[in-house]
Amino acid sequence: MPEPRRPKYDETLGWEVPEPENWTSKHNKISRISDVKYDAAFSTATLTTGRHIVSFFVHKSKEALYLYLGVCCAEAARMNPAIEPPSDPNKTKPEEIIGWGLNCNWGCLMTFKSPHHVYWSGSMHKLTADGEGLREAAKGARVSMLVDMDKRSLAFKVHTSKAEGPWIDTGASLPAAVKPWVLTGEKDSVSLTIQPAADGIEVQPVPPPKERGVQVEVPRRADGSIDVEKFKVCGMKILSADEIPAKIREQFRERGMVFEGDTPLDESEARDDRGGEDHGETG
Repeated sequence: MPEPRRPKYDETLGWEVPEPENWTSKHNKISRISDVKYDAAFSTATLTTGRHIVSFFVHKSKEALYLYLGVCCAEAARMNPAIEPPSDPNKTKPEEIIGWGLNCNWGCLMTFKSPHHVYWSGSMHKLTADGEGLREAAKGARVSMLVDMDKRSLAFKVHTSKAEGPWIDTGASLPAAVKPWVLTGEKDSVSLTIQPAADGIEVQPVPPPKERGVQVEVPRRADGSIDVEKFKVCGMKILSADEIPAKIREQFRERGMVFEGDTPLDESEARDDRGGEDHGETG
């Protein structure tokens, strides 16, 4: 597998950074010199028309642990870095999404509500050939985007020393103007190139969502514990209390879950567990 070629310096490109003390840059290359928190850098180029191949070449990265590469709404470059939007996906509106980028560590598409903060609820489908992140193959990797401003569409292609992936659509509907953009929490170094896109590029559609597992009714005994023998008929594995972290175990217990191996509460303990109130029948 041929490795991605290192790009040449492009004096026509530069970078805009809200906190310049955290970066060094020369033309199309930018390097972060601080790893205190997440920090964003924006290309001076703004794309409004035409079809473009926008490529990031990773010169340096610590397994791409905190590296995100993509495009964002041009106006988002003026957003205040100190304002962190809420991450509850149930409260997110489509118009709040301002950026689309590759989570280089996970290998998946992520959407963003601010170019300065990671929006964890925005994790989407995989963009790499093997479905894995760049990690140890981050250095020397090329992350390319097909930015079609005529159709307002976006696709990614990831090329590392291990594999060269296909073009994969993101399903994004881009705004009228976008900027290439980097978000990182490490001392990463990347360079940017922008070229006209050739005709005839084949792009794979957005992968269909994974099917959810089959839901089954949990068979229980009279004391509330799971009837293990009946449950095994469904082909399901019963986890013992020791196999689940204590904090999560207690959260399940608060919702009435009884684990295999648990000792059923006697009536006095049940009253104590309910705050000392007797909800049973009275004589």
